[in-house]
Amino acid sequence: MYIVDIGIENVLEECPFVKEWIDVINAYVKKSEFPMSKVESYYDYGYFVPASKNTPENYLINLQKSQAMMYEERLSTELGKVRVTINIKMGHTSLSHKLPKGFIPKSIQDIIAEITKIKMRLEFEEHGDEAIRDSIPEPNPNIIVEFIDENVGEEPELDVDDILDKIGKSGFDSLSKEEKEFLDKKSKDI
Repeated sequence: MYIVDIGIENVLEECPFVKEWIDVINAYVKKSEFPMSKVESYYDYGYFVPASKNTPENYLINLQKSQAMMYEERLSTELGKVRVTINIKMGHTSLSHKLPKGFIPKSIQDIIAEITKIKMRLEFEEHGDEAIRDSIPEPNPNIIVEFIDENVGEEPELDVDDILDKIGKSGFDSLSKEEKEFLDKKSKDI
């Protein structure tokens, strides 16, 4: 699952029905209208593949088929796998809604397009099919760099006290690899 922080203005442009949600939340909280500047919004999306088709043989067949596609067909295939949820938060009230299959906001389509270009360029190193490589448009650095800067490379902040609480509640085995490494590093610093 990937999270894309997006301003409410963009959400309202891409998904005008969200205005109704905001009106419902405002009616629910029974206060003066919540200022739009305080509305938080983001999309989360992931790739969906039907479970019945997730065998190793089918995975390899589908991988080979997708790697043989020209860019436009490949992008269409990748977009067909994407499912998006929209999330709105106003104060202590939030609303999430999975968008209908096939409804992909433009900002997410742009990200998927750039990711597909990168995937295909990397795959070219393996298969070397120049016709496929030539079908790939130039990357849009404004989209992908912004996405990478905002969503990749930031490690979650770890806190010794939070990790020790987790051990107390669920045991040492409940820790992630990162949490164990963090504790190990901290113990060596002492």
